[in-house]
Amino acid sequence: IALSLVLLIGAGLLIRSYQRITGASPGFDPTNVLSVRVSLPGFKYKTPDDIIAFYKRLEDRLKALPGVRHVGSNYLLPLSSVALAWEPISIEGYVPKAAGEDLIIASSGYITPDYFKAMGMPLLEGRYFDDRDVRGAPDVTIVDDKLAERFWPGQNAIGKRMRRGDSGPWRTVVGVVADTKEYEVDGEPPITAFYPVQQIGVGSRYIVLKTTTDPASLASAVTREVQALDADLPVYD
Repeated sequence: IALSLVLLIGAGLLIRSYQRITGASPGFDPTNVLSVRVSLPGFKYKTPDDIIAFYKRLEDRLKALPGVRHVGSNYLLPLSSVALAWEPISIEGYVPKAAGEDLIIASSGYITPDYFKAMGMPLLEGRYFDDRDVRGAPDVTIVDDKLAERFWPGQNAIGKRMRRGDSGPWRTVVGVVADTKEYEVDGEPPITAFYPVQQIGVGSRYIVLKTTTDPASLASAVTREVQALDADLPVYD
């Protein structure tokens, strides 16, 4: 009887955990999304401009494929084997309220303009990145609502400023998006800041395509378009 009770309790807890996980929203919509990883070798793509130009050509080719609605990219993806990069950030005018709060760590995403649309991540305030946000233009960022609420509670985050580390250029917040579960579906998401890769060349990226058809059916076409630009580049799932 005792053993049966232990098994029943364990089964009940497992069912509750499963219901909690399946009922939780990850903060993005994976329906009809294909993701592949491309990594540009540094000996061949030596400057940020080389990297940015390659990915711009690739995005244009992928957008032209039948059944593709949006194409975006990020350095890493949420709920992948490795979550987004962690970096210290500084908030303009922020005064720590307790010891140890002077070091602020946030997840970082390095994205193209249509990344949020491809991932189905809703915009809450402001705008997405666009063709204005290039190298030489004013430095900008998009933050998630957890970061905005933590440092600008009850305020409009648009127009506020933050930066990577403690000596980089100040970046103006131009948008706020809903937070995303990055490590586990039922876990508490970290604060996250996103930066336009048109301003910061990142050689390794996950390309995400939002499609109107079965995304797996486009995998070979994506590989073909990558290797049409550079036959030596491998494409990873």
